[in-house]
Amino acid sequence: MTEVYTEETLFKSLNQKELKELADKFKEYKENKAGNTIGIKLGNPYFGKDEALTYPPEIRNILYKIHFKPDSPKSAVKKWNSNIQRGCIPTSDHIIIYCRGKKNTDS
Repeated sequence: MTEVYTEETLFKSLNQKELKELADKFKEYKENKAGNTIGIKLGNPYFGKDEALTYPPEIRNILYKIHFKPDSPKSAVKKWNSNIQRGCIPTSDHIIIYCRGKKNTDS
């Protein structure tokens, strides 16, 4: 089971509904074990490139970064959708930094 905790600074950018929606989508993404060969979990186009942070070396395999779909500007949304249509891993300036659980490293 995936647990999602949010940082206080998100409250400055998102309202309560948006924050819950983002947390729910992230939880759904992490709990869906099915993925495809390019690393995007099918059925959830909301998240893109998901990778471990490597610098500084002390955070390797502790902190991870995942890109999520922007809602503006239109050019960023268009680029995201275009990457998915071409079978590429989408990236954006919108990211979530997260860590895996100590008890369950799959979440």
